[in-house]
Amino acid sequence: MHLIGVDLGRQNDFAAPVIFEDELIQKPVTRAPNELPPRYRDVPSLLTRIYKCVDMNQWRDVSYPMTAQRIKRIVDSPLISRDYILVLDATAVGEAVMDMLREIYHLNPIGVAFTSGDSVTQSVYGYNVPKWMLVQNLQVLGEMERLKIAEDLELALTFKEQLRHFTSTVSRRTGHESFNADSESEHDDLPMAAAVVLWYAENVLAHQIELPNNPTEKKDFDPARYGLE
Repeated sequence: MHLIGVDLGRQNDFAAPVIFEDELIQKPVTRAPNELPPRYRDVPSLLTRIYKCVDMNQWRDVSYPMTAQRIKRIVDSPLISRDYILVLDATAVGEAVMDMLREIYHLNPIGVAFTSGDSVTQSVYGYNVPKWMLVQNLQVLGEMERLKIAEDLELALTFKEQLRHFTSTVSRRTGHESFNADSESEHDDLPMAAAVVLWYAENVLAHQIELPNNPTEKKDFDPARYGLE
């Protein structure tokens, strides 16, 4: 499955699509399965998603209708799987682009709007999510080595530099961090494009799936429920 995240800015700002392929890695639930006697090795296992960035892009000074058209071209590419998920930054101008994608191109993008505060709420476009949650999720995936950025991508270094230049401020009221690009980097479009779609993947999709290990559970297991078919 392909996971497509798009950060949208005003026309003189960068817009950026980032495309991931997810890979499900099977891991046993038990702490040390190889140390178990053979008769006890038929234990439940987990499928954990690994996210591999396969492409990213940037553009600016492009009209909103043209931005919507470019997103349509991305999802229509033969390189994109038919069960893709498209998640857009729905903050500010993002709503206009989402409306165009729905009304003109009959797509069903999921919107994630950046907010302050400390709670996630639903909206007519999708979700309102505090920015610190989006960035923190991205950083945790990197630390867990579940986020892979191919070194041969043209913008791989730009992505890493933008992420590195995030500065955090801790709120005295809530104790939560807020993240913004520091003075050395004006832009955060690439990491935020990744952040919206990977937040959705981790918090709305099943990022860990426990596989059944007995005949009754296997019979009732529905792979499609987890995006496995």
